[in-house]
Amino acid sequence: MYYQKYTGRNEVRRVITILRTVLVITLAALGGLWQPLQAAEHVVSVADLHRQVRSAQMSRQAGLEQINGFLHSESSRAVLGASTLDVAQVEKAVGFLSDEEVARLASQIQRLERDIAAGALSNEHLTYIVIALAAAIIVLIAT
Repeated sequence: MYYQKYTGRNEVRRVITILRTVLVITLAALGGLWQPLQAAEHVVSVADLHRQVRSAQMSRQAGLEQINGFLHSESSRAVLGASTLDVAQVEKAVGFLSDEEVARLASQIQRLERDIAAGALSNEHLTYIVIALAAAIIVLIAT
């Protein structure tokens, strides 16, 4: 009886040794296959991704600067101060806009500034537009 237990342990050890050997060989074979797959060139390089992210970041920053510059202008401050909208609340809400919303709002402000410079808008028009833009910003953030 004692002899059978002893030989059973040897068989288990032998099976474990064989399994370890098979595992090592399998991992070595997979490691040899894995390296060429890792070294393959990606469809989009990391440098291109970095460039695109940087471009989007710079575009958003330029839009935010344009929006904040418009909100800090004397006419906008006067209009917002006379309305029930808080300038600080509008400025804080601008930071929560998505990239697309920032780009759209910046282009609208650019168009508005061109119209003001050309004399196409009166103070009444400017008042309505500033209030509408501030309200739109707050509504976008609230939803």
